[in-house]
Amino acid sequence: MHKHEPDIFAQVAVVLLPAAYLNFWLTGATRRRHVRQWGHELAGREGQGMQVAQMPTLVEGCDSAGDLAPESAAELHLSVDVIVVGGAGDAAAAAAAAAACGIGACSGGDGCVSPGARSLAAAC
Repeated sequence: MHKHEPDIFAQVAVVLLPAAYLNFWLTGATRRRHVRQWGHELAGREGQGMQVAQMPTLVEGCDSAGDLAPESAAELHLSVDVIVVGGAGDAAAAAAAAAACGIGACSGGDGCVSPGARSLAAAC
């Protein structure tokens, strides 16, 4: 885009992957789960035209990405006291949800396997 559509590229304020966009919609903050310094790597590539300022702030997956924005809270019928966290990868989130024994997702002796790029197994 930098090379072929410079006028459009000049309008890019921030680059967000889908999960980071969801955090933005929920909180109004441009933050994403820290996986690696992907934004800094991209911004540092010659000829790409990206700046570090165009990348979201990185937070650990279990750290706060911000408080739930009042507009999002109202639309979702949730309290504004909800804290939105950085997030988790799909397989890790699925395994954690399936292993949530205290809320009836599984009971003693149950388990799950989540195959994929990073396979996980969980048991209650």
